[in-house]
Amino acid sequence: MDPLAKRALESSYRWLSSSDSSYKLEAYDIAVYELEMAGEVALKCLLIEKHYDVPKRHNVSRIIRALIHDVQIVPIDKSSRFEEYLDRFDQVVRMRGDAGYSYESSLDLEGFKEIYNDYFETIKELLDFTSDIVTGLE
Repeated sequence: MDPLAKRALESSYRWLSSSDSSYKLEAYDIAVYELEMAGEVALKCLLIEKHYDVPKRHNVSRIIRALIHDVQIVPIDKSSRFEEYLDRFDQVVRMRGDAGYSYESSLDLEGFKEIYNDYFETIKELLDFTSDIVTGLE
């Protein structure tokens, strides 16, 4: 595995762990922000491992979707499941701004708690899926 991809994957799991810790502290807005970062960094890990430039943007799912079909960045038999993860990740990305600037958001902490509860498992599965893909490329 590319050393930079490995570092990105490790970082994504730290973001996930941090989101869990924030959730336990009832800092639900921060937990959602960290959850988005976990998914974002995992997807960037996949781009790094496949030797693609990593853009300086948060949502890379559109780039990944194109690569699924154009160059089969993931095995064809896993592409539909991966696209489901990307659909869920897109929902979390939409909450990133509200989570990062929760003092300006129309959501209260209970709203962020619901978002976190709705998406935590999916983002964890996305990380695990990405880990399986990049470690299987060795």
